[in-house]
Amino acid sequence: MNLLQRIAAYGTLLAATACAPVISQKPLEAEVEQSLPRIHDLLGNVKKLREGEYVVPNDVFRVYALGALMATTGHGYRSNHQRQADNIQTLTKKGYSSEEIAAYEGIVATPNNIILPERMLVNSLFDVCIRHERYHQKINYLLRKWLS
Repeated sequence: MNLLQRIAAYGTLLAATACAPVISQKPLEAEVEQSLPRIHDLLGNVKKLREGEYVVPNDVFRVYALGALMATTGHGYRSNHQRQADNIQTLTKKGYSSEEIAAYEGIVATPNNIILPERMLVNSLFDVCIRHERYHQKINYLLRKWLS
């Protein structure tokens, strides 16, 4: 990972308390709908999500965000396979089924997905946050296009 990628990843993760890291879902669409637990959406924000944008339970978000933060800040080398095994083990201990974990793994592993924690659904800043994450997504797209 080059310096620019590390800075972008770290900056995105710093915003995780209010916004989600930028992390399309096409092959998972039907499975995700049936596999994942219902999200509590009191303000009706889920309908504002576009393709490739997901809301996951707060503890699931925390597991993946912590793994990504550890990887980008260099705290102990862990291969992708080792991090994935750690995530699966942690989520299993938290009581998630293998189907739920597989769905979350697919969401996180798919490039360009936007993943928000459930707590953002009840946050009055949801609209600002989702626009902010879409902006990051567009910048990342333009950067990849420019670098290629």
